[in-house]
Amino acid sequence: RVAREADRMAGLIADVARAAGEQADASDQAARAVGDMRRRSAQVAQALAEQTRAGREATTAAAHISAQLAALTRAHREHAAAGATVLG
Repeated sequence: RVAREADRMAGLIADVARAAGEQADASDQAARAVGDMRRRSAQVAQALAEQTRAGREATTAAAHISAQLAALTRAHREHAAAGATVLG
């Protein structure tokens, strides 16, 4: 009877050891997943910063184009008025 209980105890210890190994594996996987999520979060933050910067640059470029078009329009009006004056 003692031998049987010792065998049963050895089986239980083996089960506990196996479960502890599985928990260690699961813990490693969770740690890797957290690391991946942190890396991806950093990448998303960087991408958002780059998009914000690109948006600002596009806004600035649009303002410059608008100013150049206004200057061209003024120059054409002045040229047309000078031409009308010359032609009389």
